[in-house]
Amino acid sequence: MSWTTSRTIFRKSRVVMPKKHGGKDTGKETKYGKPIYEKNGDLYSERSMTYKIDDKYVNVPSIHGQYEYGEDELYDAVVSGRIKPTSAHGSVVEARKAAKQRSNEMFKGKPRGRPAGQSSEKAG
Repeated sequence: MSWTTSRTIFRKSRVVMPKKHGGKDTGKETKYGKPIYEKNGDLYSERSMTYKIDDKYVNVPSIHGQYEYGEDELYDAVVSGRIKPTSAHGSVVEARKAAKQRSNEMFKGKPRGRPAGQSSEKAG
């Protein structure tokens, strides 16, 4: 019997669904065309996770619609092509820097977002 070292082989066999993040849609979008949500006074649109896939470090938003994906389900969605990373980098430092920059620029020039339907860019 031979064993293959693979992320899929050693994970528990279970189907995990994303959970609702509980934020209320404000009716505004970021400059990237993502809805802005409000929960407990905080405004948010994306929560970035960084993964090493092959030889690149990729940033992936964990919030899609009313759902927030956990680490394993988000990783699986990226590897299978269901969710696209927002960026890819040669090092984890570069990836984290890009994620912070995207977060800082997301609302730039806007009072924490703009009315839905007025965005010009849909992909980041």
